[in-house]
Amino acid sequence: MSEEEAKQSKVKAHEEPVLESSTISARLVQLKHAFERLNKKKKPAPPPVIKPEVNATGEHCGGSVRYLRHQRLVTFLSALAAKHALSSVQGFQMPA
Repeated sequence: MSEEEAKQSKVKAHEEPVLESSTISARLVQLKHAFERLNKKKKPAPPPVIKPEVNATGEHCGGSVRYLRHQRLVTFLSALAAKHALSSVQGFQMPA
C-alpha cells in the first residue's frame, strides 16, 4: 500500500492514477472478513484462582493446592522421622 502511495505521489494530476479507490475497497473487504473471523473465535477462559480457605480464626483449613502439598510433605516427613527416630530430616525442622 505504501509503495502504491509513493508511486501515486510521483504521478502528475493529468496522468492515469496508480492507486484507485476500487483496490482500496477490495482490500478493506478482505480485512473486514479477516477481522470477523478472528472476532468469532472463542476467547480462552481465564485460569482458575485457587485461594486457601481460611476459617474465622485465620487458620488454613485446606483448599489451596500449595497448602495441601505442604501438609502432605509435613505428614510424610513426620512419619519418616518417627520411623527412624529423628528430630529433623536433612535440615527440615519438624513443626511444633
